[in-house]
Amino acid sequence: MLPIQSSIKFLFCPYELTFLGQYFINVSLGLIALFILISLILLISTITEKVLPTAITFTFGLGMMIMLERTNLSLNYFLSNFFPYHMVDFDNYYIRPIMYIINDSIIPSHWWIMIIGIMQICLFAGISYKLALRFFTKNKELSH
Repeated sequence: MLPIQSSIKFLFCPYELTFLGQYFINVSLGLIALFILISLILLISTITEKVLPTAITFTFGLGMMIMLERTNLSLNYFLSNFFPYHMVDFDNYYIRPIMYIINDSIIPSHWWIMIIGIMQICLFAGISYKLALRFFTKNKELSH
């Protein structure tokens, strides 16, 4: 299998990846970004309990995620790399990679973003589930 460094576009990529490995990383990041968006929509709809406020909140939130600049390195490092819109900027992982240092270990950005993304999905889905249970039990008690 050809390494991604065989392409002019990814010549200076520091990772030893093949094109197939890069494809699987990109698909995984895309799915995680999609699930984050879905769980965020579920969380917002559970909190607001209506469709229109959910749509308005999500539209403005998505607009804010898109408008954040990618030029501020510290903002990217701590915040905007974990937004779903920036998670699917796949070339950024291989052309201009950011390394995260955790417990004296160097972790490539695409792996760390996958880990944080899965944690976001679990957090948003868990909170949505707890709020939905509280809402349904409250409505059951009122109907009796």
